[in-house]
Amino acid sequence: VVGGCGFASAWTGGSICAKWKGEKWTGYEKANYYVPVAGCVLGCPFIAICCLYPNFYVSLIVGLGCEYLVAESWFGPYMTALMETVPSDCRALVVACSIFIGNFLGATMTYVLGVVYDAAGCTKCIRYFVLVAVCGTYLTSAVLFYAAAQMTSPHEDAPKSAPTEVTGLLKPTD
Repeated sequence: VVGGCGFASAWTGGSICAKWKGEKWTGYEKANYYVPVAGCVLGCPFIAICCLYPNFYVSLIVGLGCEYLVAESWFGPYMTALMETVPSDCRALVVACSIFIGNFLGATMTYVLGVVYDAAGCTKCIRYFVLVAVCGTYLTSAVLFYAAAQMTSPHEDAPKSAPTEVTGLLKPTD
């Protein structure tokens, strides 16, 4: 569910953005931000089904599967927005740092949820802790993606700079 639906969602999110930009629909300049906003908001009801529905298969397929199909649509548009924002000579570093920070925060949140769960001493409370944590993260992300969409595009104000000369060991030959 996570791998398959997550991949499908990331691919679909990128495809929707490409179509939105290609057709020049309203707001196409900010499609890389609006698609993740919609995915984050639409993921909340499905994670609620996943955490609260008593039937395991409905919880897994309808809840978690659909949640990943909509909520993970941020990845493709996010990477595109990131690539459009940073200079070409530091893109690899920015992507590596972004993925590192995301993985670190995800692992930290797992630890925090475990500590809260252990401190609460309630065996049936984990579903509510996960629901609050995931919905809180999604809604915070939606607000941040929306705020990023409202910022001035770097393409509007950034001066056009000439390409830098390649130096060092990998010099072009004449």
